[in-house]
Amino acid sequence: MAVIGELDAAQVPHLHATLLAALDSSSGLDLDLSAVSVCDRAVLHLLLAVHRRAVAEGKPFVLTGSSRAVRLVARPAHAGHLLDVPGHAGVMRG
Repeated sequence: MAVIGELDAAQVPHLHATLLAALDSSSGLDLDLSAVSVCDRAVLHLLLAVHRRAVAEGKPFVLTGSSRAVRLVARPAHAGHLLDVPGHAGVMRG
């Protein structure tokens, strides 16, 4: 699944429902965030929540790409180890 454009708190409810539906209907979730132009901490918290759910269900949550905007939010939050940040694995781990 690819996400394109601006992601901020206003998009979190829709993105949350979309990601959980995709996770529920599959054996795992591959997410490409390489075309995200804006990302805020609300989205990071959402990604971490979906990651926890995937781990609880024994499903992989693989980030196949992330944009500079996503990485800039992840680094100060010390979430680089969970996100596809250069130097880190692209699989979100528990």
